[in-house]
Amino acid sequence: MTLYGRRRANNALYLALSWTATGIGLAILFLILWTLLSNGIPALGTDLFVENTPPPGGRGGIANAIFGSLVMTGIATLVGTPVGVLTGTYLAEFGAASRIASAVRFINDVLLSAPSIIIGLFVYGLLVVPLHHFSGWSRSPSSSCRSWCAPPRTCCGWCRQACARPPSRSARRSGR
Repeated sequence: MTLYGRRRANNALYLALSWTATGIGLAILFLILWTLLSNGIPALGTDLFVENTPPPGGRGGIANAIFGSLVMTGIATLVGTPVGVLTGTYLAEFGAASRIASAVRFINDVLLSAPSIIIGLFVYGLLVVPLHHFSGWSRSPSSSCRSWCAPPRTCCGWCRQACARPPSRSARRSGR
């Protein structure tokens, strides 16, 4: 067999193996989807959204989980967003070449690129382990950390664009 023939045979073999693996993977995914839909659709109803979570085996809903998620997200947004916006404004306005601004940008980039699970584990070790008590409130600091990392990037760009724009005609007339 020539080199070209061996390459074609290997290509056909690996192509068949790839299609087989794809078929097996899709079959497993459709089996999971079928199980989810066949068990989940009968459980849908208004009680799912308005009743509290029951003990295992009981009927009930997830109202407390929905409420808790909304509260934790709200706290994280209220705490994290102002910090992020103020940090971005500082970096754009005053942090052109200072060492502190460089350090803040570096730390912000590291936190922004860190996976959420790493930040969550750090907060878990910082709050839950020493206090010997787990609660939903422990998630708020990790979420607020995520929400104060993104605004400096955006805010810094906005402030730079606003400062680079020439003044409007009315501003030039009034002497501002």
